[in-house]
Order: sequence, then C-alpha cells, then structure tokens
Amino acid sequence: MNRMQERYQKEAVPALQKAFQFRNVMQVPRITKVVLISAWAANRKCQGSRSPMADMTTITGQNQS
Repeated sequence: MNRMQERYQKEAVPALQKAFQFRNVMQVPRITKVVLISAWAANRKCQGSRSPMADMTTITGQNQS
C-alpha cells in the first residue's frame, strides 16, 4: 500500500467516520484516483526556494528524471 492510501486509512477514515457519524466504514467516501499535472512552465519561472517539481516529488514519493 502506498503512503497516501496508508495515511488515508489510518487518519482520514476514522476522522470522517467520527465527523459525519458513519456507522459503517463502507459509508466513508474513498479516493479512487489522484492526478497530478506537470508544471514544467511554472518550474522554469519559479522564484521561490522550492520548485513545483520538488513539491510533486514530495507528494508522490517518485522522482521524474
């Protein structure tokens, strides 16, 4: 299981169950797909200390070379 799924199962599902008083785990909405759009143009113009590609690497745990 990847980091996002693991964190969702351990943290978000119980929090959603408590917040919306779901009796069954199957009532909690599930994440089926996450899409990240590449930011090459923004990466070239970035003036900050971190680039958008570094943020995507942190989110996905993968490095696009």
